[in-house]
Amino acid sequence: MPLRPILLILPEPINIRAYNNSPRMLECVFNRYRRNIDTPPSPPPTPLSSGNSCGDVTLSYNGTPGAGIWWCWQNSPSNPSTINKLPTYIVSSSGTYYLFSYNNVNGCWSTGYSQIAVTVNQPPATPSNPTASTNTCGDKTLTLTGTPPGGVTWYGKTQILRGPAQPIRALPILPQPPAPTISEPGTILRYVGALPVPA
Repeated sequence: MPLRPILLILPEPINIRAYNNSPRMLECVFNRYRRNIDTPPSPPPTPLSSGNSCGDVTLSYNGTPGAGIWWCWQNSPSNPSTINKLPTYIVSSSGTYYLFSYNNVNGCWSTGYSQIAVTVNQPPATPSNPTASTNTCGDKTLTLTGTPPGGVTWYGKTQILRGPAQPIRALPILPQPPAPTISEPGTILRYVGALPVPA
C-alpha cells in the first residue's frame, strides 16, 4: 500500500515516522520537525479626537501597548506600515483613520483594527492688508481690496488681541477742530476752548 502524506502544524517539536502498512511494520524514515505558530496581536482601543472645531485635529488613544507591541496609525484599512507609531497623529483633512497593532518580535499585524471618522474645518485664508485714506484731518477710511470667498466674512479689530472682532469701519485719527470764535470786536480770530478728544 502506498504511503499517504500527513501534515501536522503544532507549536511544539514532534516526531514523524513513515512506515508501510505491512505485517512487518518496517520503519523506513525518522525525521524531527518544528514549526512556530505566531499569534497576531489584538486590535488597539478606539482612537480619540481632540474635537477642535477649526484647524488640524489631533488623534490619540487611551492605554499603553503591551511589551513588543506598536500601535500604528494608518490612512487606509489595507497595507499597514510602522511609519506612524507615535501616541498622537495630527490630521489636516476629513476622513476615516485607522489604528493597527504590530508585534515587532514576530512581525505579525493584528487581523482587525480600530477606526475613527474625523471632520476637519480648516480656517479661511488671511485677507490682504487694508489701505488707509490719505486725508490729514478727520476720520481715516480703511479699504480692503478683493472679495472674500463664499461663506467668508472679513472682520477688523481696532487693537490686536483685545476685544471681540468688529466689522471694519472708519477709525477717528485726527479730530476736526470747531470753527473759531471772535473774542473781541475788531481783533483777529482765535480758538477758545479745548480740542475734543476722540472716543
